[in-house]
Amino acid sequence: MNNLNLSYSKLLKKDPKIFEVKSYPILKIYEEHFEIKALDHWEFRPFQYSSISSIECFNPNSKWYNKIMNYGHFNRFFEDLEPSILRINLKNGGNWEYKCPFRISNDFRSFLGEISDKLK
Repeated sequence: MNNLNLSYSKLLKKDPKIFEVKSYPILKIYEEHFEIKALDHWEFRPFQYSSISSIECFNPNSKWYNKIMNYGHFNRFFEDLEPSILRINLKNGGNWEYKCPFRISNDFRSFLGEISDKLK
């Protein structure tokens, strides 16, 4: 009887879809939630889709107000070295931010798209 319960619970819980690439946060997508592990942290943080208002990935240097400011020619060389930010906005007003590489890969964007689709 115990083996029957274990096999039944395995059928109910599907394996996650995992994104794990060097210099990116690790993402695990499940049916009811997803988990994310920051580069500088040792454990995954779970997020329920129902508690998230939006998810966005952006580079702070690409914001319109940063483009207006003139940093000079020297600082423009280092502009591409700044990391992008993955921000998870919660419905309670809080947010979590994770660092990503400056150039975001299409695979990472597709994972974020899957998460955004489940928010709707």
